[in-house]
Amino acid sequence: MTDEAFYSVSAPQIAAMMTRDGARLDADIYRPDSEKAFPVLLMRQPYGRRLASTVAYAHPRWYAARGYVVVIQDVRGRGSSSGDFEPFANELEDGWDTLDWLSDLPGTTGEVGMYGFSYQGVTQFLAAASGHTALKAIAPAMAGFDIRRDMAWEGGVFCVQRNVSWAAQLTAETARKAGDEARYRDLHALGHGPSQTDLLCPGNEQLRERLAGSHFSDWLDTPKDGPFWRDRSPHALMQGIEVPAFYIGGWSDGFLSGTLRAFAAHGEAPCRLVIGPWAHLPWQRHVGEWDMGAAAHPSALDQWQLQWFDAHLKGHDNGILDQAPVQLYDITTKQWRGLPHWPGAQGERLYLHGEPREQAGRLQSEPGSGQVVLVHDPWRPAPDLGSHASPTAGPRAREVIDQRPDVLSFDSAPFERDSLLAGDVHAWLEADSDVSSFDLHVYLSLVEPSGMCHNIASGVQRIASDEQPPYQISLRGICVTVAAQHVLRLSCAAAAFPAYELNPGTGTPSGRVRACEHLIQTVRLKMGENSYLALAWAHAEN
Repeated sequence: MTDEAFYSVSAPQIAAMMTRDGARLDADIYRPDSEKAFPVLLMRQPYGRRLASTVAYAHPRWYAARGYVVVIQDVRGRGSSSGDFEPFANELEDGWDTLDWLSDLPGTTGEVGMYGFSYQGVTQFLAAASGHTALKAIAPAMAGFDIRRDMAWEGGVFCVQRNVSWAAQLTAETARKAGDEARYRDLHALGHGPSQTDLLCPGNEQLRERLAGSHFSDWLDTPKDGPFWRDRSPHALMQGIEVPAFYIGGWSDGFLSGTLRAFAAHGEAPCRLVIGPWAHLPWQRHVGEWDMGAAAHPSALDQWQLQWFDAHLKGHDNGILDQAPVQLYDITTKQWRGLPHWPGAQGERLYLHGEPREQAGRLQSEPGSGQVVLVHDPWRPAPDLGSHASPTAGPRAREVIDQRPDVLSFDSAPFERDSLLAGDVHAWLEADSDVSSFDLHVYLSLVEPSGMCHNIASGVQRIASDEQPPYQISLRGICVTVAAQHVLRLSCAAAAFPAYELNPGTGTPSGRVRACEHLIQTVRLKMGENSYLALAWAHAEN
């Protein structure tokens, strides 16, 4: 039988190993029915090893049938593994110990590749940071690289809805293991639908009590500088990634900044970057309100990953290393586009003009003048719809939101020809306020000739009154062909609730905000050479 043929796969074997400090880590091992020695594919995850990230990938049997020993391990304190779980705190040392165990696993070549998304992606970064020589290739998907900036906070604003939901999910697993039915039911409800009252002041005592035993309070209260974040973040624990890496991201994924940050930090080893149209969960061709097309079906990722591991763990010359190193999915033409590098340099500035009220202002090639005012009311804040930090992530119709008086919108002229926008997108804004601190939430949308408007990128930045403008708001990145007669729209607001916490306007740290202290805020957005949208236009190979 050749490597290209399928093997039958035995029922998973349960195996355990001991870490250096005596924790037992349990794993399922899927083996091809063969006397040959095979490379190992490892996934380390906290959600119960039988799940095995099948919300994103093919079942482990699929990989085992193609000539790999697949190991799905419960990290410390999760599933049936012993010890206390603390997100990311033990994954570097436990990752090294696991690789050391697998390097001598009977029936294997001792060479290991790792795959998985989200938490499972971070475990790959930290295993790579351990420096163990058994690790030959990784394929991290939708994972944080700087845990604070990529997962907990964005632009200095706490991603409250996402973090409450994730903390509830993790804490519910602890309650399930303890057989605490009432606590599990309460956390299940909180994780699937946190109330706006809870999210209004995430540091409130009732919410902290419900999430007791989780990382939530630490993530909310710990200052941005110091050992807590450094000791959990791959970017701080490694100079660069020196293992061949196949990076996977999604335009509507909340952790895309981590994917791009890791790719930018990659060393000399081979690497590839693939960004599809997907949100964090689930991976599918329908994202938001758009059908992204047959080419967006995520089953292709299993094939690409298999080729990546075949090249680096089996030495196959299958062409994966000859492809364009950056593959971006164009969400309007619904096709993959190959580029020689990430197109990060800005190529054009569109300046803000006009005073949006009954209709949008304008985006033009020359600086504008004057200013426009919006008033943020914490009783009825501007809502989020479609941002990457939201359960509604993906393109959503924004016409009603953009017509609100507390949202300012600016439209480009209709495009004369089809134009490919790919790479970094930033807004630079000059603004001030009558309070100590305020937030700027920015959405980039595509407006059809019919007037239908859908968001395609977003970003946020918290601003203190003593900071000097202009303020840069990263909208991360995008790949979209703007068709002739379509319009780009930039929308600005002081809130995007409940995806992001509200800024009380007082400068009070997030964990100590009281709901009754939120202030009405007047924000003045100034036109001129410091307020513009910075875009990157690209040439790509289909």
